[in-house]
Amino acid sequence: MEKWSLNRTNIELKYPFFFICISVFKKLRKYLEEQIMQKKDMIVPSMYEIIEINRKLGYKSVKEGALDFILAKIVSRKLSKDIKKDVAKGAVTLWYEIIAQHPFIDGNKRTATEAMQFFLEINGFKLEALMGGLIYMSMKIANNDVSFNDVVKWTYDRLGVKK
Repeated sequence: MEKWSLNRTNIELKYPFFFICISVFKKLRKYLEEQIMQKKDMIVPSMYEIIEINRKLGYKSVKEGALDFILAKIVSRKLSKDIKKDVAKGAVTLWYEIIAQHPFIDGNKRTATEAMQFFLEINGFKLEALMGGLIYMSMKIANNDVSFNDVVKWTYDRLGVKK
């Protein structure tokens, strides 16, 4: 009786479909990452989507004019060739400005954090940071201890492509 050792070649011979699938998924993932990075436009959530985030967190009152102004700042931004940087700036604008301008009567930091994550998600990115890091950064923004550009850099360094 021949003794088989478990190495990649033997497994590939026994389960070729498995390795074909892995190869296809790796190529598909690379293709999707390239498509996201070549994307020219950002998707900006509507005012009503952000209000709904605030309501789901248990709050009810909003100053629509202030929220509309924040979204207009994102839409009016000139896009560069680096979609990752553009998305980071858009997400931070939403996060930073909701905390700074208080368009909601209550829950601005929570709403800002959730809205920022939603913005990243609909644009094909995710923030690779622990909740503690998000809370810490939200508190730094609220206390005016960090600049907008520093938050953009912090966010950009932690952005990953959503899988």
